[in-house]
Amino acid sequence: MDLGFEGLEQKYDNIHLPHRKPRGGELSETQKQDKCLLNQSCVLCKNAFALCQALQRRQGDLAQPNRGL
Repeated sequence: MDLGFEGLEQKYDNIHLPHRKPRGGELSETQKQDKCLLNQSCVLCKNAFALCQALQRRQGDLAQPNRGL
C-alpha cells in the first residue's frame, strides 16, 4: 500500500503503511528500520506476484500451441 491509502491503517489491522518523513524533519532510526523491513516484505510480495503472472502467461502459451511464438 502506498500513502494514498492513509485512512485504511486505522480501519484494518493487517494494513501497514510506511512512515512519512515530517516536513522539515527526519525519521528516527526506529522508523527507518521499520520502513526498511516493510519495503523488504513488499519486494518479496511483488516478486512472488510477478512470478505467478509469468507462470500464468507461460501456461497460456503452452495451452495454445498454434500461436506464433
